Amino acid sequence: KEAIEEAFSLSDAPLPFGFEYIRNCNFREINFGEPREGQSAFKAAGHDARGGGFQICRHCHKIQGISRGRGVPDHKPRCPAKDDGEEEDFLRIAYLYREFPSEAIRILMPISALDADKGVQSFISGLNLGLRLHFEGKVDHLRTTMLEAPEGLVTRRYLYVYDSVPGGTGYLKQLMTKPDDFRAIFEKALHHMQGCSCNADPEKDGCYRCIYAYRDASRMEKTSRSHAVAMFAAIVGNWESLETVGSIGDIQGNALLESELEAMFVQRLETMAKDANGIFRTVTVNGNDFNSVMPPMSQLNDDEIANILTFALNSWGNENGEVTSGDVTEVRAATERPQGAAH
Repeated sequence: KEAIEEAFSLSDAPLPFGFEYIRNCNFREINFGEPREGQSAFKAAGHDARGGGFQICRHCHKIQGISRGRGVPDHKPRCPAKDDGEEEDFLRIAYLYREFPSEAIRILMPISALDADKGVQSFISGLNLGLRLHFEGKVDHLRTTMLEAPEGLVTRRYLYVYDSVPGGTGYLKQLMTKPDDFRAIFEKALHHMQGCSCNADPEKDGCYRCIYAYRDASRMEKTSRSHAVAMFAAIVGNWESLETVGSIGDIQGNALLESELEAMFVQRLETMAKDANGIFRTVTVNGNDFNSVMPPMSQLNDDEIANILTFALNSWGNENGEVTSGDVTEVRAATERPQGAAH
């Protein structure tokens, strides 16, 4: 906390959101090398990573397979292993990294388990869009990395925006001089995404003129303009509730806890429905989405279902005729259903 100079939160935001400036923070960038064929992903600092490491000569310390191609030994002219190198002359798997101090802005992202998959990538892509619009050009030296911090049932997702130039260039300090300058990043990105021509195509949830230009190519399917717009609109719309805090780590997460519990409940409900050969899907009523479960009706015969449907069709002021057991038999026979279900 000694390195935190300024910290803010939005007290009225639907989900916890805050940001703080860290004047001195140590970072490690690790190069795992190129992925090997058939290699599965592994976890590194909470992220999925792939890479087979580097093969290095123990004598001349030259990395193999870079300048002369894979499988072709590559040594310095006077290396003792140049002509008849053996297996023991090589360090088989080595990872390269650099460590450097820099400045950073740490953001508590307003993301819950309900939309974590698309939320994280959409937030990062939208933020990168806003940074480029705000600084009117390339800001490739500003990079991001995410940290997940589990706290009981809640997982806080922190995004670090850091300067890859050791010591920092002052860009991030400039942003935190006035909190409204930081707001401008979200505002500019929001207006750009809302005004993008891809909004006219209902099949598109972003394009290379807006949010796709700044996403990780391997995570395109998890980048959503609508997700970013919803998050940024909530941030900008609640900016008047901005207040100073000691650290964003102190922000209460009650709303986040409720959202996490809801996600766990929905996930369990979906599992139970599928285990019972039922149906779980989202239905829209008056423009609002609801999670809906339809259990299997194996215990009801055609006549009983016909009576239920006839009652529903002719209640609450409705007069919509009769459903017969023959109608139900016909629909059941023509409807594909999971084994064991009798809808």
